Amino acid sequence: MTDQSGQPLGLLKAGAWAVLLAAAVNAVLYLVGDALGAFPPDAIAPGPEGQARPITLGPVLILSVLGPAVGAAVYGTLRQFTNRAWLVFVGIALAVLLLMAVLPFQVEGAPVAQVVILQVMHLVAGGATIAMMARTRP
Repeated sequence: MTDQSGQPLGLLKAGAWAVLLAAAVNAVLYLVGDALGAFPPDAIAPGPEGQARPITLGPVLILSVLGPAVGAAVYGTLRQFTNRAWLVFVGIALAVLLLMAVLPFQVEGAPVAQVVILQVMHLVAGGATIAMMARTRP
């Protein structure tokens, strides 16, 4: 994606697009999954300070915004310190995605559909971030 002059997107604009894409797609995934019964209230996710709670739209949106925002910040920081920022960023992003793949399996009582949807949500957030950060490269 380029701006109107054909130049690569700026980091801030690309980060905003990544956040918007991840939040919008993941909200739709959650709403469809919830309508189909994939997010039952008795499926409990571990929370901060041991506070377990069901997964709702609020946390989905918060994490869908935080992931791409942090990813854009990491990529921006890497660009300041290394000439291989893109390669390092993609490596970090893929490692984080791999680590995040464990989390849906920690939701106590989660049906298979919920685990699958949560995995897809992680891929959406990671994919949007990587794709939009790629648009900032000259």
